[in-house]
Amino acid sequence: MSKTNKYKNRKLKLSVIRAARQGDPDAIDIVLKFYEGYIAKLSTITEYDEYGVSRTYLDETLRSELELHLIYAVMKYKLKRLSFF
Repeated sequence: MSKTNKYKNRKLKLSVIRAARQGDPDAIDIVLKFYEGYIAKLSTITEYDEYGVSRTYLDETLRSELELHLIYAVMKYKLKRLSFF
């Protein structure tokens, strides 16, 4: 099984999202851990010097900004009630 398929069906539980919306620090931490790899990938910067040598690093400022935006988005997320009837 490839890495892509291994994590493809991972989902956050609705109870975790509800708790994070209410400000539960443990739930917020679970949400951040869930997206940790994706945020790290988005925060990875590759720069080239004048000789064409590349340098790749994790931009901590960008990572922190993305985490804050994620927390803000979770707090504003509106949960819809499901109606089966």
